[in-house]
Amino acid sequence: MGKYYYLLQLDFNSINHMIFKIQEEHESNSTEIGFIVLEDCRRAGTLDDFSYLKPAYEDGEIWDDERNLIVVSVYTYEEINEDQQEGLLELASTLVEFKPNVNHRVDFFVSNELLELTGKDWDKGVYHISALKYLLSNNVENKLDISNLSEDDFNHLFQKTDN
Repeated sequence: MGKYYYLLQLDFNSINHMIFKIQEEHESNSTEIGFIVLEDCRRAGTLDDFSYLKPAYEDGEIWDDERNLIVVSVYTYEEINEDQQEGLLELASTLVEFKPNVNHRVDFFVSNELLELTGKDWDKGVYHISALKYLLSNNVENKLDISNLSEDDFNHLFQKTDN
């Protein structure tokens, strides 16, 4: 069992969303395996956001956490093994866990559709806007329409959107 290393490439950056492409480095191989999406929900996390904690609060304990919720969604093109998932969980957590007054949740998704969208965009010779649209409209609380962005908008660190 080998050790997995990940490189992140910033692909999208707006006020409440950041998207990184995940490159897996393993035994001299480099493979794009998916994306990490960070969403600042701009609200306090609730017990409903952390359903796995509900049993601990069934005895009447009160949820008293007013920290801002940031959701980290890890999308891979295919199923990954436990070591890979642990490595991505650690990486995703370190992106936000040390920010003061922030609560974060990490979710994992496998999406063959995302792989197809990414491939179609590269075949057309354009930035993978279709894949980014998919990521910003699925499993995010504050959906974001980026159809008005042009290829040139991705030449900047921050992509200004109307939303």
